[in-house]
Amino acid sequence: MLTISVQDEGRGFGADSLEGKPPGDHFGLLSVMERMEALGGACEITSSGRQGTTVSLRLPLGDIVERDPALTVPASRLNRQIRPSVKHGEIRKVLLVDDHAMVRQGLVSILARYTDVRVIGEASNGVEAVAMAAELAPDIIVMDINMPQMDGIEATKRIINAQPWAIVIGLSVNNSPQTSEAMKNAGAATLLSKEAAGDELYDAIVALVPP
Repeated sequence: MLTISVQDEGRGFGADSLEGKPPGDHFGLLSVMERMEALGGACEITSSGRQGTTVSLRLPLGDIVERDPALTVPASRLNRQIRPSVKHGEIRKVLLVDDHAMVRQGLVSILARYTDVRVIGEASNGVEAVAMAAELAPDIIVMDINMPQMDGIEATKRIINAQPWAIVIGLSVNNSPQTSEAMKNAGAATLLSKEAAGDELYDAIVALVPP
């Protein structure tokens, strides 16, 4: 087990504040936690006013099992007919899928800057995403990969199987070639890193659903 600890003697902070901070363009410690979980490790944070803050990253030293891209729908499905472009003045409807409420709030804050995009729903896991995609028929689905109950790759595959015209943008802290290939083989149009979401998400939406 590889362990890295960073410690300070500052004022500290409450554990609840990780989910309670105002939304913004970056997701800080939540992204670190999610990346460690994806690699089979953990991020542990202890903090108090008297003892400062300690952040410990723990990662097992061994082979990391990657998802087999072959367990997704065939690449030929990527040649499917997609939803027509939106008409001039129409609003692109977006469904956000992520198990962290703070991340969803951050994405809502990013997209709220634009008048031609509106978030019409939020899902916290893949099961909810599949149901809400069928109910709301969004123009774009922004899909996290690592989630409880059903991950984003499986959810994307089920959505595309039911709605071949659906457009999915994958979102992950792990944008390795293997992850990108698995997500695209499942039917996603592209994969963005969470670190780049603030700068690239809107442009990706407009490129995939042009006026």
